[in-house]
Amino acid sequence: MFIRSASVQRLATIGRRTFVSSHQCPRHAAASSLVIPSTNNRGFNNSTNDEKRIASRTGNIEIHHRALSSSSTAKTPPTAPPAQQVNSFPSIVIGPNHALSPQGSFAEAQAAFLEPPKDVVESLLDQLIDQKVGVVAHYYMDVELQGVLHAIKRRQMELLHHQQLEEEDGGTGLNGASSSSGGTTRRIPSYPLVTICDSLKMGDDAVEMCSQSNVSSIICLGVDFMSESVSAIMSKNGYGHVPVYRATTKHIGCSLAESAEGDNYRAWLNKSAEGEKKSLHVVYINTSLETKAISSSIIPTITCTSSNVLSTILQASHQMGPKELQICYGPDTYMGDNLVSLLDAVIQSGWSDERIKADLHPSHDRSTIESLRDNINVYPSGNCVVHHMFGQSVVDT
Repeated sequence: MFIRSASVQRLATIGRRTFVSSHQCPRHAAASSLVIPSTNNRGFNNSTNDEKRIASRTGNIEIHHRALSSSSTAKTPPTAPPAQQVNSFPSIVIGPNHALSPQGSFAEAQAAFLEPPKDVVESLLDQLIDQKVGVVAHYYMDVELQGVLHAIKRRQMELLHHQQLEEEDGGTGLNGASSSSGGTTRRIPSYPLVTICDSLKMGDDAVEMCSQSNVSSIICLGVDFMSESVSAIMSKNGYGHVPVYRATTKHIGCSLAESAEGDNYRAWLNKSAEGEKKSLHVVYINTSLETKAISSSIIPTITCTSSNVLSTILQASHQMGPKELQICYGPDTYMGDNLVSLLDAVIQSGWSDERIKADLHPSHDRSTIESLRDNINVYPSGNCVVHHMFGQSVVDT
């Protein structure tokens, strides 16, 4: 496995955590260190977070992360019960004058870290630009880290806007618009150096960071399969030479991905492949490269994510024939069941053929949607720990 092979790891010890290169890249070297100042005296004073360091090293580039919060927003610890015990959907309601009303404990934690210290944001942005480093993070990262990453992206876009205005006015685009350190001015990269998104878009954004912002390395904040996917997508798009760094040499597991790595999943695929109908395995991207490769050897397999799964199965059904094709969806049982429920709702609520063609897919109608619904085979034993935080009440909402 390219993530775990000792011959391809590039390590830098940082406190209790390290970042590891996904592959060899002898071209890469860095000239200076990248450090986030300590913010122990600001806002939350959490003993478990104050000494936490999330770090990366590219050559001798280091990112150190301590408790990042704002004294204006982090006043008291969240008091709401766990999300599965509340009736409201976990969310932040934005009211008049940008007043925030967090719903649920997770949303309260998010609101507490929406405005991290400005000096930390400026310092990190300066150093990311200096070292040509991009950061792709998954939505599941802790809210403290997400707060500072969002702020870095927001600040970069502000500076880029000022730079563009200056250039339109005939200026150099540097005065007051570019990040500076030690008296040196630099242009603001055109594509965000930080992104928080789903696992498929992490790879797409990494490619854009390479092509538009000329980064020389990518830090991937996520579980094992995410760094694998990011590296694979980059390689497919001609950036296989750009190293991808992950948080540790140790296994960073995902309960959902591991649901597809056992004998039960392979037995389900084999049984599906033996059926009379043509079968297509639509696998959630939140799985390892090994799972995808083994699945492809058993049954034709394509990959999807939450943002394109519906369009994927609609197009596959259209091309292969909704009555002739069995779509095997896994390992995310929740998502598979929700897909069946969605298609059933379309039929039961009386959508017309015209509405289906306009709002779902131009080549489908009530008859084909019904056939598609009846020919989806959902893996029954997928397990995702985070899903159980919310439960049926969120689906009902």
